[in-house]
Amino acid sequence: MEEKTVNILAISIIASIFLGVFGMIGYLGITTYKKETTCRKYNEGNTTAIKEMILDESISVDYGCPYPFLAYSSKIGDIDMVTFLVENGAEIEKKFTYKSPKMRAYKITHTPLFYAIYGKYDAKRIDFPMEISEDFIACLALLVENGASLDTPCGREYDETVNDSLKTVYRNESPDSQTAREIIKLIDNKLLNDFEAKY
Repeated sequence: MEEKTVNILAISIIASIFLGVFGMIGYLGITTYKKETTCRKYNEGNTTAIKEMILDESISVDYGCPYPFLAYSSKIGDIDMVTFLVENGAEIEKKFTYKSPKMRAYKITHTPLFYAIYGKYDAKRIDFPMEISEDFIACLALLVENGASLDTPCGREYDETVNDSLKTVYRNESPDSQTAREIIKLIDNKLLNDFEAKY
């Protein structure tokens, strides 16, 4: 009788382990599929699908592919999407980092506001200017009016293996830390200058 009880207990434990493993595999598979689907819709510009997924809590309002929805939507001047994200609780001053696969020495820290403005500067710097429109300015204004700051420092965060001489090389290219206000001065665009003067 005792041996039978032990066998039943052992089978129960093994079954529980298998169920746990298969359950975890299933969860990871569903999560991966959801991320891939979300990013595909995001990259296709299907904001309606993204909004529906946020509203039914399939994804977080702060999700990104790889950039947070709020940051990218602000950069491209999608005032409708930015308004939706703000109204649904997107974190306005949320810092996020991006590390280029080609650059292992450091990663860049952004806020949505800094990312949107720096994107225009970076495009101008490589002689591929992006349009600075009224809608783009409206997105920036909405961010600031909901708590974003033009004076939040953003920029490089070095890998712990980077030595001081290499840091100096990077700093000669641009400062480690900059603010959105400083970047606006480098772009020197009338719409942006007027926006900066107001805020």
